[in-house]
Amino acid sequence: MEEHYSGRAQPGPETFESTGNDLREYIVYREAPGASPCAPIKQPPSYQFKPINWKTRKVDRQNLTVYFSLSRTEASTRLKAATRGQAMPNARFPTLELSECTDESLKFVLSRTDASVANALRRVMIAEVPTIAIDLVNISFNSSPLHDEFIAHRLGMIPLVSDKAADMNYTRDCECEDFCDLCAVVFQMDVEGQVEGTTVTSQHLQNVWFDPDTYPRASTVEPVHWSCGAEHPDPALDASASGIIIAKLKAGQRIKLEAIARKGIGKEHAKWSPVATVSYKSEPVVSLRLDELNNRLEVAQRQELLKWSDGALKWDARTNKLEYDDAFKYGRTALSNDFVRKCGEMLVQVGSHPSEVILLNNDPSRFEFFVESTGAISAPVVVVNAISVLRNKLQELQTSLRAETLDRVEHGLY
Repeated sequence: MEEHYSGRAQPGPETFESTGNDLREYIVYREAPGASPCAPIKQPPSYQFKPINWKTRKVDRQNLTVYFSLSRTEASTRLKAATRGQAMPNARFPTLELSECTDESLKFVLSRTDASVANALRRVMIAEVPTIAIDLVNISFNSSPLHDEFIAHRLGMIPLVSDKAADMNYTRDCECEDFCDLCAVVFQMDVEGQVEGTTVTSQHLQNVWFDPDTYPRASTVEPVHWSCGAEHPDPALDASASGIIIAKLKAGQRIKLEAIARKGIGKEHAKWSPVATVSYKSEPVVSLRLDELNNRLEVAQRQELLKWSDGALKWDARTNKLEYDDAFKYGRTALSNDFVRKCGEMLVQVGSHPSEVILLNNDPSRFEFFVESTGAISAPVVVVNAISVLRNKLQELQTSLRAETLDRVEHGLY
């Protein structure tokens, strides 16, 4: 740190008593070895918080240097500056490795974490990433074979493009009296059956607020008629080429309605969920009982098996046996499916069961995810938004915990 601290306790009694009526945050640093008693410490070698008796305002200072007269904000800022770049002991930093990525689906491996984090990410993707879906339907005329409620339900389950959902307000938070383009999107549909029959699809839903200059957010919302990222299908080859089917009308039948789409999350209703499925599984780990493997296979078989190991095994010329390579020990390589298959075949040939040598376990710190989007939001964006939601939740929890702690301190509960 460049600046001096506000004050410093000098060697003396076992306790230091503060004066003044305002609450202070005390940062306690261990004495720097060989430091002059009056020299400012720019970067303390280590740090800790020392419990303070707030009733007597005393703090134990034996063999400690105590800096005082700091406000809570100043103390927090200086502590962050002093500890910046210092890794927490045993801290893990999750990593994400993509294996397959399209707008419709995503496969990735989440590593260096545990099942609680993987499950939290999965649940947030399903239930807490906001999208836009039809929520209110006003049916003016319906002579189709389907009831009004049935049509309203089918409309609600049609995914809508929700790229601008993050910029829109929830209806409950919007300042408008009813609906506006900041919190809703209005669709209209008026279809009458023809002699040859008419199929009512999602393409019959027309966005009333379609002008991008007047409605920059609402104008981008439209039904997802087919798989996201796919080209327009050929109606002659695909019956769903006209969009998602809502109803079928005969001659003289008619449907006229107005639908209002709003922002929401899957926790409220499944129609707001941006994913069709999200699943994960622990990544399998294959290991060998090398002593058993070396004993049961001949030298020629072991040398043949070495060629299939992809660098996971090495040959000990002194003993003519297989050993693990350092790359396998440090997790830089793994035994492939082809190796396991070949090893199993060799073991069967010598009359051994593969399970006696090949061990299959799950890595508790690596998880294979598969995410399939409904089309409302592309799969990669779903993952990014879910991580953002998780981060915001943790920040809110941290803020709430800090406020609760300070409140208890002010009331003398600490």
